[in-house]
Amino acid sequence: KQFMESYNIVNNFLFNKNRKIMVVLGDAGVGKTTLVRMIQEKHGYDDNIIFLNKEVIDKNRKIIDEVKAIHKKIISEKNTRIIIIDGWDELFLGNESQCEIRELFSWINKYTRFKVIITSRYLDGDIDKEIDILKMYPFSEDESFHYLYSKGIINKDTDINNNVYKILRVYNTPLLLNLLIEVCQNLDLSIEKVSADN
Repeated sequence: KQFMESYNIVNNFLFNKNRKIMVVLGDAGVGKTTLVRMIQEKHGYDDNIIFLNKEVIDKNRKIIDEVKAIHKKIISEKNTRIIIIDGWDELFLGNESQCEIRELFSWINKYTRFKVIITSRYLDGDIDKEIDILKMYPFSEDESFHYLYSKGIINKDTDINNNVYKILRVYNTPLLLNLLIEVCQNLDLSIEKVSADN
């Protein structure tokens, strides 16, 4: 439910002409990259979405230089471009991200045809009030249970004991739950058995 709500918030942001920058914040494995990849699939017609992450950004260039280079290539086009910068916090050492994000935000606000979505576990410093912030949270125990149920791992009638809830408090993101599922399947164990052996 939370994921679909987040998806709708990002979708609404893309259609809001007055908003240009959105930052999606959340713990590792909570689904930030999955969310922006879904947005890319839905809105990526005619290559109007440019996806940047640590694998494609030149380590010797500033991110703003990458964005300016993209802008230079497409300046004559009339359609709005969406730039996704995935894993902002993984692109910097120390506190250099603060200066660069302020510079990027200031520059982006001058160009009405850019929409920028940034994912990060955290952002240092104050964030401009003109920026949309979406926070994604780990699952509650009930949401983790529902996730496992939706994957066919737990039966809806399963009696949830304290040990299962203890595991679901720790394995509370899609990434960790998928790891738990894989371990259980590889060892041919049920979640209940793993939690009992805790």
